[in-house]
Amino acid sequence: MLASNDVSFAGRPPLEVTLRVTLDGVTQNIVVLVIHMKAFTDAESWQRRVDASVALKAYLDATYPTQRVIVVGDWNDDLDVSIAPGKRSPYENFVTDPLRYAFPTQELSVSRIPTTVGFADAIDHHLVSNELAALVQAGSVRVVRLDKVITGYDQITSDHYHYPVVVSYRMR
Repeated sequence: MLASNDVSFAGRPPLEVTLRVTLDGVTQNIVVLVIHMKAFTDAESWQRRVDASVALKAYLDATYPTQRVIVVGDWNDDLDVSIAPGKRSPYENFVTDPLRYAFPTQELSVSRIPTTVGFADAIDHHLVSNELAALVQAGSVRVVRLDKVITGYDQITSDHYHYPVVVSYRMR
């Protein structure tokens, strides 16, 4: 998906899967997208995140206007202000559309809780459509600080800077 925006997504277009979830005899689909946005704090990298965000939102708005959608991954930027000096968040288009979308992980940004080793910002997030937003379990957003339990975490993992970010959903 969004392969025509390959450059904006730093050569890593989102991965999309549809999960069929059955609870209490009721089957529902949940669309899950996994992203890895362009890294770094320079103006070109920021602009590529903006362009990817615009493309992603247009895709979600058009393709899944009433479905349960979650987008998880390495957004490589914060939600309140950008990691690029003097820039707004490249995800402002989602943040300013609360009737359609929510970032349960926005509380990490507001609370200044980092999601990586050595950086002060939350750059790993969960975005959900309004159909899933009400199902976020209150108080469930957390960063799993694996560096506190794994010696040399930042040296021995494949993506050595990021911590897992967890959000629990009460499915119904």
